Amino acid sequence: MHVILFGANSATLTDFVAAPINNNFISISRKRPNLLMHHYCVELSRTIPSEEVDNIVTYLLQFDTEFIFILSAWCGTMRSTVGQYTSLYGKSNQTIIDNVLQICKKVIPLQVIFFSSAGALYPFNSPLAWNESHPVCLNSSYAIQKYFAEIKLAKVCTKYDIKLCIMRISCCYGFNSLNPAQGIINHWIYSLLCKKPIYLLVDLDSVLNFISYSQFSKCLREAITEQLFGIYNIGTSESVSLRIIYEQISVFFPLIASSIVESSSIKRINYLDVTKFFDKTSVLLSSSVRDDVASIYEAARRHLGLS
Repeated sequence: MHVILFGANSATLTDFVAAPINNNFISISRKRPNLLMHHYCVELSRTIPSEEVDNIVTYLLQFDTEFIFILSAWCGTMRSTVGQYTSLYGKSNQTIIDNVLQICKKVIPLQVIFFSSAGALYPFNSPLAWNESHPVCLNSSYAIQKYFAEIKLAKVCTKYDIKLCIMRISCCYGFNSLNPAQGIINHWIYSLLCKKPIYLLVDLDSVLNFISYSQFSKCLREAITEQLFGIYNIGTSESVSLRIIYEQISVFFPLIASSIVESSSIKRINYLDVTKFFDKTSVLLSSSVRDDVASIYEAARRHLGLS
């Protein structure tokens, strides 16, 4: 069995792709994530002609006849403007989904795993720990596109009898040298090390659910091993205040307050019920964000040549 990664350069997959199992990963994207991984070069955000789809299928079938598809490719973030999503990103993301589904229909993988978003699809300000059966809250273009991608994938996977696992992921974080702006902790530390300003998009008293790249990698491997299908919230068992992260970072940067040039009074409260995933896998993760601040700080210093 081979794992096909659509969007292997996604920050969320950082730890997952670091150690391919038995060299059974195949990347389909514009850029090869590492030299050890099998790779087919194609731009997923542009419509792939049928002849090229056939070429991709032929390429895959030389390796195996059983596949797991992981779809992490996506344009834009939750911070992208509505204008960006309704114009550029909206069309690109629809094209990505359509391209992957064209390949799906010809290869018929055992399982498709789609990276959706818990932070976008559940209400921002609620004391309730939201589970997968609660109605989604489509209050942004990002949320709308993620949700309709879930629906489109479900329709095709049901028709072709493919197991679809939708992972609604909480705020995923970790050291990322390729995109210093990715993730709150990574972004703040890089900004402070480079003496750049920090822009707070939400109030420091906001409470959010965080999961590290390494924790997410564990969840993803479990989803593959257990051949999960359905919708699952992926996060930690408790949410954490941004102020706690701020205080942890201030240990290394005592003058952090002077670097904040723009703050927001918007307070977000987000609790996540991860019981369903635990029931299926026995995996229950505790937040490690306090300890991870130090490791991300040291990694960023090394990358910048400061230690």
